[in-house]
Amino acid sequence: MGFRMRHFLTFLIITSSLLIGLPGLALSNEETPLAMDAPAADATTADNTVAPKDDLHLGVASCAGSNCHGAARPYQNSSVVQNEYTIWNREDPHSKSYAILLNDRSKRIARNLGLPKPPEASKICLDCHADNVPVSLRGKRFDINDGVGCEACHGGGNRYLGPHVSGEVTHQQNLDLGLYPTEKPEERAQLCIKCHVGDQERFAIHKIMGAGHPRISFELDTFTEVHKHLRDRYRLPET
Repeated sequence: MGFRMRHFLTFLIITSSLLIGLPGLALSNEETPLAMDAPAADATTADNTVAPKDDLHLGVASCAGSNCHGAARPYQNSSVVQNEYTIWNREDPHSKSYAILLNDRSKRIARNLGLPKPPEASKICLDCHADNVPVSLRGKRFDINDGVGCEACHGGGNRYLGPHVSGEVTHQQNLDLGLYPTEKPEERAQLCIKCHVGDQERFAIHKIMGAGHPRISFELDTFTEVHKHLRDRYRLPET
């Protein structure tokens, strides 16, 4: 058997395994649910950690104040540098993830897939390019246009935001109120791979790649270092 044939057969085996192992992810030209029709995410991960989409999401604006995480410069002698929003807004690709859906390439991908709606209104795109929680979990200041914002990774802030802002609670108490433990490598990996690799709810199958979606490249340590506000956040004190 020639090299090309062996390579082709290996590709078929891998592709078939992914499709078998991830049921229900094949696209349908007739039935692509919209963002506002998305079901609520599972409330817990495999090890009972509260999932980032479990609580009401208040929106990026809730974290952006200059005395919260929107400071122009990092605070000195503080375990939290408080300019995390500023860095996210200026430098983090996650803040531009929704805007990407509005460009010509994304529109072409949607047409190639036969989606009935444009990418910015299609669940299969919004699930990774935005904080696509159900409408019932979107607070008054929530804006889907913010892309992958604070609560997409740190969890809906409805329960923890008030105590968190007060400064009167420990980090563990914030976690107990729904803050996602991104400082733990294992939990951070589980969170990131949901989009950057895929899970039971979302996966960039071959059909999406064939429609023109760029290849997905991800390495946890490298991406953690690239996103500067993450690196600074891991100066959290032990509690």
